[in-house]
Order: sequence, then C-alpha cells, then structure tokens
Amino acid sequence: MLNSSLLHANQEFSSPIIEGNCSFHIIDNTLYLNVDKVLNNRPLGDVSGTLAVELWGLRQPYSGGEFDGVALAGAHIGEIFGQHFLGGNTFEVPFSEPPVGTWHLTLMLREWTNSGFVTRDHINFPVPYVVNWVPELVHKSQGKILNLPVDREPKLTDAEKGIMLRENAQEEKIISPTPADEEALTPKTTTGEKTEKLEPAETASIKTPTADATQAKTAPAEKSPSDTAPAKTTSTETTPASQVKPSPIGAPKKLKKVAKAKAIELVNVNSASLAELQNLKGVSTALAKEIIARRPYKETGDLLKVKGMGAKLLEKLRTSITI
Repeated sequence: MLNSSLLHANQEFSSPIIEGNCSFHIIDNTLYLNVDKVLNNRPLGDVSGTLAVELWGLRQPYSGGEFDGVALAGAHIGEIFGQHFLGGNTFEVPFSEPPVGTWHLTLMLREWTNSGFVTRDHINFPVPYVVNWVPELVHKSQGKILNLPVDREPKLTDAEKGIMLRENAQEEKIISPTPADEEALTPKTTTGEKTEKLEPAETASIKTPTADATQAKTAPAEKSPSDTAPAKTTSTETTPASQVKPSPIGAPKKLKKVAKAKAIELVNVNSASLAELQNLKGVSTALAKEIIARRPYKETGDLLKVKGMGAKLLEKLRTSITI
C-alpha cells in the first residue's frame, strides 16, 4: 500500500515542520517511510528538542489539537539546528496492525519537551486503512446460536498429540547377533591352512545389557541451566505527562541528545584523545588539536567556536559525538 500526502498543515508559531512529499509502504509488519525534508525554521542557533516522526491511525482526519487514535509506527530523527533541515529521510520501522475498523492515517512530526512529545506538524494521507472482521462460523444447537471463531491452525487433542510424539520419537534399539551373524564373524580358511579358535576376547560380538551393568555407578549428571540462580533484572517505568499523547517510540534519555535507531559508541569531545577525534569522519589533525585546546564544552553547539568547525561538519558529527 503506497500513499502520498494531500493535506498538509503547519503551526502558526515558529516550529519544526515537514516539507516536500511523503510516502509510505507497508510489507507484512514493516513500514517503509519516506520524508523529503524536516526543517527547523527557528532562528539560527536555536536547536530543537529531539524530533520524531510517527504514523497514527485516527477515527477522523487530523486537524490539530487533541486527537484519539492508535500509534502504528515511529522513528527518532534527532535534533536540528535553527535554519537547518534534514533531507531524503528514509525509515524502516516495525508496524503495528490497528484494531478492526476504518482508520485515517496521519504522519505527525513530534518534538520532545518537558511535558513529553508535542505535535509540531502533520500530514493526512487520503486513503484510509481498513481492517476487516475475522469470519465467524454460526452453529445452531437446541435453539441457541453459538458464535465459534474459526482457528487458523487446527487444534489437536491430548490423545492425538501423544500419537504424534510416539511417531516422532527416536528409540534406540540394541540388536543381539543372530547365529548367521556369528558365523559371518568367524574367519574362514582355505584348504591346507590351520584353523585356530579365537578366544572370546578376540571375537567381535554385540551383547545385550545385563543386570550387572545396571548396578554400575553412573557419573553424576551435570547441573542444568535451570538449577542456577536466575539473574536479577531491573525495569524502569515512565509516567506520561497530562494531556500529552504518548509516543510509540518512547521518550529520549536526555534532552538535546541525538536519538539513534541503532546503538553506537559516541566519542566524548571533552575527554577523547587526539587519536579518537582524528578517527571521526571529516576531522583533521589540526581540527582535533583545536577541539582539545578549547575544552571543556557545555553543549555540542559550542564546537562552532572552534576554528575549522563549520555548521555542516558539526551536523554530520552530531550522530558520533557527545558531551
């Protein structure tokens, strides 16, 4: 299913917006989303909060303000400097099927604030997303109608499961040698050769288990992984702010931190060595020395004061550095 935008609404105040065409494609449980441009039209140096694009299914087309719907997919974009934009954005994220019904799909640009994620811009897609009812089998019994849902996979009884287990089980069998086998194991001699009887220790035979063998001591069984103590786990919970819709991708750990789809090791510009800074793409030896000379930095935007650091280079480095 491929849709393109027709309805586009911007906020009246200066805030990040979506520009250009947007489209998406759903294959199984994966959403492929294309966004031409995300622009921060605030003054130069006014860095946005962490931005995210989210696809929502709504009962009615979105026209701003509060809304009632289901979050279907989402992806973090990160922070954007004022008067800067991110272009050619392509996202591949998990897609959650909405409940049965007809849903109006809306792409929302959301910004992280002290109150949680707030919608800054949106695009309504013209074609609704329809989820049909699952077929039901109606069975009449003694004047009563029973609605029986149709299972996609047949259910087996306990007796049938036991038969299948017995058929699939592999049993080890110990076969005793037959007289024909013992005769085959006896060496044959030609005419004129002396025949010697082999001792029992030298003959090859297969013996069945005896009672003495069952009395032999067996080695202690190794402890199974279930005998070990379970590792302790910790969990964190977040409380959504009042009158703010929860985001399907969760809140970022800190404000003004670039959110990444995949976890990578960031380079701390306040503590990194000269070699670590030189390994950053676009950072020369001279620029790395200037970064070290002007430490410490309170935020990544302070790197613009370093000689040789431009806004475009800093924008590329924001996904690889931290403070």
